[in-house]
Amino acid sequence: MRHKKAILLSLVGIFSASCMDHHEANVISKRYIHRYGYDVAEREWNSENYPGQVITTKKNGQTIAETYEDGILHGNKTTSYPHSQSVQSVEKYHRGILKSIITYNIKGYPETQKDILSPTHYFTSAWYPSGSPKVKEEFREEVLINGEYFNLTNQKDSFVKNGTGEKCIRNQVGDLLAKEIYSNYDIIYKETFHPNKSTASTAEYKNKELHGTKKSFAITGEPICVENFYHNKKDGQSTYYQNGSKYLEVTFKNNLKDGPERHYVDGQEVIQEIYWKEGRKHGENIIFCDGAPKTSWYYDDTKVSKKQFVELSQQTEYFTAMQ
Repeated sequence: MRHKKAILLSLVGIFSASCMDHHEANVISKRYIHRYGYDVAEREWNSENYPGQVITTKKNGQTIAETYEDGILHGNKTTSYPHSQSVQSVEKYHRGILKSIITYNIKGYPETQKDILSPTHYFTSAWYPSGSPKVKEEFREEVLINGEYFNLTNQKDSFVKNGTGEKCIRNQVGDLLAKEIYSNYDIIYKETFHPNKSTASTAEYKNKELHGTKKSFAITGEPICVENFYHNKKDGQSTYYQNGSKYLEVTFKNNLKDGPERHYVDGQEVIQEIYWKEGRKHGENIIFCDGAPKTSWYYDDTKVSKKQFVELSQQTEYFTAMQ
């Protein structure tokens, strides 16, 4: 046991060293600058825990300025855009604890902001390139509590209050990408949109999982599929379409094929029927050729004769009853 532990610690050390080497390989230079403005050697900086800044220049052209007090981050950590003096992000720390993050576009306008009140409670904001507000949200335990959502003309077009309401999701040019419906702090429905504003999908949710019916549509409005879910797993019948015509029906249970699978031509005529049990072919496999059925049999994914299928099924029923 002691030998295994030593090997594990050795591997952890090698992995950590590898990560550090990779990180340092991306660094061109580091400066350690005392609060009073003079440079300090790295070893002295680390041993004395001076207040001041560490300026890191990376190979990709980014410059990172970190502010320290007593050997821990305290103040701003600023990251530039590659090969630019424009600020990409500012992280604010208090005694080593991250309190806020602001990101900026290349023109210097703020894009997003996250204010962290505690590890489980934070606020987020987002802006359009023009500087007008786009999103204001409050989260607790990663659950949306309150939110306000704005269109490109600075009008509030949706809101969530005390965990209930509608959330509009837009891109940076104001196009509507999706709508989410919340009830009692839980998302219950989501609709997404194509660039031409037609519906791309609708889905029902429970506890942040797909739970209910999900439908997908082509940009022309024709159906692509209708699927049913139970706690994020396919359950029940799913139907699939080509050019608006049904071509496949599959029955699922616990995300596995379980029941009949039917293939269609022209959305009406069944050309093949396959039976599944727990993700394995089990039962008849019927192919219709000029209206005449041609049947083969499978037992637990193995091709058998009809007689063998009946005998094996009877044996299984017998052993099940005996238990």
